[in-house]
Formats: sequence, structure tokens, C-alpha cells
Amino acid sequence: MKKPCKKWFALTALAGISLCLSGVHMADASEVIYDDSNVSISSAVDRYIATNDNAVANIVDGYEAKEATDDKVATIEDESASVSSQNPSGAIEEIKAPETATGSVKVSNVTGEISVVDNTTEAENHTTEATTESTTEATTQSTTAATTTESATSYDNTSTDGFVYTLAEPDFTGRAVVKATGTVNIRESGDINASRVGDIAGGGIVKVEEKGSEWTKISSNGITGYMKNDYLLFDSDAASYAASNLKKVVCINTASLRVRAAANENSETLTLVTSGNAYGIEEIGAGWTKIHVDDSISGYVRNDYIILDYTGPVAHVVTDAPVNTGNTGNTTTESTGTTESTGITTPPSTNIGQDIVNYALQFVGNPYVYGGTSLTNGADCSGFVMRIYADFGYSIPRTADVQGTVGTEVSLSALAPGDLVFYDNGTGSIKHVAMYIGNGQVVHASSSTTGIIISNTNYKPPCKAVRIIN
Repeated sequence: MKKPCKKWFALTALAGISLCLSGVHMADASEVIYDDSNVSISSAVDRYIATNDNAVANIVDGYEAKEATDDKVATIEDESASVSSQNPSGAIEEIKAPETATGSVKVSNVTGEISVVDNTTEAENHTTEATTESTTEATTQSTTAATTTESATSYDNTSTDGFVYTLAEPDFTGRAVVKATGTVNIRESGDINASRVGDIAGGGIVKVEEKGSEWTKISSNGITGYMKNDYLLFDSDAASYAASNLKKVVCINTASLRVRAAANENSETLTLVTSGNAYGIEEIGAGWTKIHVDDSISGYVRNDYIILDYTGPVAHVVTDAPVNTGNTGNTTTESTGTTESTGITTPPSTNIGQDIVNYALQFVGNPYVYGGTSLTNGADCSGFVMRIYADFGYSIPRTADVQGTVGTEVSLSALAPGDLVFYDNGTGSIKHVAMYIGNGQVVHASSSTTGIIISNTNYKPPCKAVRIIN
């Protein structure tokens, strides 16, 4: 029998290797398409060898030829035909191997298009999508979205682009939940007689700085102190309590993220939201979640750029801080009930703006009610700031758009505690108002899903600020 030529030897070897090697691709391989549908298989191999430094010969080095069992010569008849890894037919795909590995060829009833296939896996496709999206949905590059564990209860979100984004339940590692019907004292040290440095209402989530057997060092809203363990829930107990009693919110896992009018990347951008803020949840969907940015705007954000958490009251400063000299054995004195407040509860200082802020912070965690002006039973954004200022003797208009026309306009770069910050959602017309509290943060009656909360000043782009205090 006549010895086969080198060209046919190479092709036969490539077909044999495909039986034991599959899916070994080479990243960055370019796709080669032959326009001539009548090109022969041997010509295709010649061209591949010539353009790839005899790569085929290198792959088949040491291969022993076997007698052919079929003398049919395959030809390319239809360049529109294709091949799949499941039921290969209609095309030959030549896949280059990494420099330190071998390659493989898929051959079956060879007719159609010849191409060199790039090694783009599903995982790499996902990475490419995330990278591209970081310049469109996420306006700056960020870390990956929330991770999950097998034990986490999660939402299965298969988006229209085919990827699955899993939102893990909030993690309470290093955190605790305050369990009380009223407020709980935060003390300077782990002693019932120590001075108070602040307090926090039941349902607040605090950071655990150092856990003790009776007292735990915690921090919240910039206040650090000690709280009795009787009023704290940890780990799984905290998670169970939060799931039953607290409001679930969305936190942004990238510097800045687009909020869309619909759950797709081609829809209108309504506004931008930023990390370090909590946004109310309206609906968790397939790849996208609809959020309440505040009472003036709702929209969709991609699930791979968000994580789930809970919202609740935060600590605020107690400036009268008396020493508790009685009932040292009764731990219930650390927790007190909450009633509607109608006036200033802290001593005056030389900074009236800070006094107003300290007063306003007492109502964080209370509900949002459209049209309301009650600091405990519910207020909307403008009703909240109007009522706070009214309790200090200032009369300001009822609605946010009119509130933006009074006082003295100040630069957003020169904000002081007590200043009002306004948001227009890019429309040029004021839609929401918040009160600046310092350190780049505002307090506001945000939405029905979050209530009165603290946010970063740029939780969405502000448009102006005014100072009410003369």
C-alpha cells in the first residue's frame, strides 16, 4: 500500500486525536473563515500548516498511521453548515492548543465552514460581560458582586442574558442586632454606672468591636461604646430576628451604578446610585432588582452589582449622659420606651445646626408616610425636615420644591450640619430633600420601604443646597 502523504497523514492524525482530547482551546486564537466553499480539505490543512508554523505537524509528532477503512474523500460543499460538540456535523473546527499542551480537532461528515475556534468559556464570557458592564451599568470598575455559600438561602435569578446571579442572605459575622421595644443605652465602659455616650433603638444593627461575657463593645453611626449582652443578638439569632422583624434593602457593590427605567441595559438611565447606601426593594427579578432610590424615583439595577442587607435604627449621641446610681441589679433600666417627641431633648450648644442634627437623628428608623409630618408615626421627605425645623422655631414651606427656594443657597462643597440638600433626578425640578448631618452624610425620610435613614450625600446626584439657619 502506498505510504500516505504528509498532508493526509496530518489530517488523519488530527481526527484521531479528537477521540481522546476535547475542548482544549487556546485563548486569543483568531477565527479564520474561508470564503471559497469549494476549497478541499487537503488545501485547508496546507493553509493551516503554512500559517501556523507547522502547528499540526507538532501536534501529531510520534503518531503511528493506521490503514484507512474508508476511501471516501470529504469535500466542503456548504459553507453555512456548522458543528457542535454534542452532535458534530457539517464543519471542521481546528482548535489550537496552548504552547505547553496538545490540541484537538472535531471532524464528522466534513462539509461546510473551516474555522479556528477561540477558547472562550462560559466563565470567561461572564467575566467579559462584567468588565464591559463596569463602564456602562457600573460607571467605575468594581469588585465582583455578592458571593454565596451552600448554606445561604438565596434567590435564583436567571437573567435574559443567560447568566445566573445569586443574591445571598445578609451575613451577620461581626455584627449584632439590638433586641428591645424601646431604646438601649450605650455606655462609656462595661459598667451600669458608666456615663452614657449614646443610645440606639431596638432593631438597630451594630458592629461588634469586642464581644465580652456580659458587655460587648459596639459601634454604630460613629459612636463607640459598651452595651449589655442581654440586649444583643449574635450570629444565627441575629439573622433569624432580622428576617422576621427588619426591612430588607439593597446595598450597591460598586462605586456607582445606573438605575434603569426597565430591566435591560438598553433602557433609559434614571439616575446613579452609589456604594455605602441602602435602597428599598420593590421586586427581586431575573437578573435585575427594582429598587426605591427614595420617594421620588424607582428603577432597576443589575443583580450582579448588589448585595442584600437589612436596615434599622442607628445610634445617636446622648449629651446629658447622667450616671445611673440606682437599680444596678435591674438590667431593664438600660432599655426605655419611645414616645412622640415634641421638642428639643438635648441641651443647647453654640452650634444650632448641630443641635438640629442631633435632634433629627433620634428619629432614624421611624416610618415613611406620604403626606405625613409625624416624626415617630410617619413623615415624608419634606414633612420630616419641616417638622424638625418647626421644633426649633423655624417655619419653612411644606413641599420640597418650595423649600428649595427659601434660605440662602450654599455650595455643595461647603455644606454644614443642618443644611438642606435637594435632588432633582436630572429633571431640573426638585423631587426630594434631605438634611446634611456632616461627614458627607444626610438624614432623610427616604421611602416606604426604608423609612427615615442615613445615607451618603451623593446616594444619588444632588442638585443644590440651602441654609435655613441665619
